[in-house]
Amino acid sequence: QLRAPTVYSEEKILRVKEELARAESAARSRNGELGVEVEATSQKNREAKTIRVQLRVHEAVPFTVRRIEFTGHKRFSDRTYRRRILLKEGEPFGAEKLERGLEQLARGGFVRPATRENVNVKFDEASRTADVSIHVEEIGRQRISLTGGGSALGNTLGIAHNVFDLLGGEELLTVPYWSPPAGKW
Repeated sequence: QLRAPTVYSEEKILRVKEELARAESAARSRNGELGVEVEATSQKNREAKTIRVQLRVHEAVPFTVRRIEFTGHKRFSDRTYRRRILLKEGEPFGAEKLERGLEQLARGGFVRPATRENVNVKFDEASRTADVSIHVEEIGRQRISLTGGGSALGNTLGIAHNVFDLLGGEELLTVPYWSPPAGKW
């Protein structure tokens, strides 16, 4: 916090700018608005030996998502992942939107939750664009099978649910049903 009058320090001005920008951006992001930038201008009065610092807060120019890339997937197409993530190419970048999209992607149940190491965002200040790279780790394959048939010995019906590579192993759940032939028992 900067109190007036005080001894002028460029470091204090920078610190106040950062605190103000952080507080304003946090308040605006809760309302879904863009962040802010803080501009400081100073006027020197040599006769009075003072410096007047004026801080201006204005909306930040947003970064536009240029490219979203998914790596590490084998079975699902990019389109499958893009439908579930909220961040879209050509739209303004938002960290909160990216986080919510990653949570939604993990809730789908076919990929592991993303960690900070799985997400890489590169910002280009000159063009105000952002490239997002997300490494996804798919959860194992699942299969449900129905089996059955009839013969002189009776009728059978079965359901089998296989899960491969879930937690590094394999699970097999089967539920068989057998009924004796009609009139035999």
